[in-house]
Amino acid sequence: MDGVLQHEDGEYRVVTTWGTITWLAGHSLGNADTIGMTRVLLRHGQANRRHAHPNCEEVIHLLRGLVQCSVGADTCDLLPGETVCIPAGVYHHYTNTGHGDAEMIIAYGAGDRQIVLEEGL
Repeated sequence: MDGVLQHEDGEYRVVTTWGTITWLAGHSLGNADTIGMTRVLLRHGQANRRHAHPNCEEVIHLLRGLVQCSVGADTCDLLPGETVCIPAGVYHHYTNTGHGDAEMIIAYGAGDRQIVLEEGL
């Protein structure tokens, strides 16, 4: 990850150049061993780096904004209330294509998800 972990009022946040990841559940928080959950704020016009989670699936649920997801060789546009499921080990990323910040809930099928950045990017 390209950010800094901050602890504030019982929440763990990773602040990046593209947005903020707030951890809600997971092994490192001590409240879940087999699932991880985050709330992500994706800034207007920003995208995260293409990456994969070799040890778990990822489920993205868009709360507000417009987001384009690349999953493997495919892309899809998400509207608020829509969900996309990403299999373990598949490279993916998301881009905010809306007019303001986007917000999503992301769940992982592991309490301690692994992350691998795609090479060459």
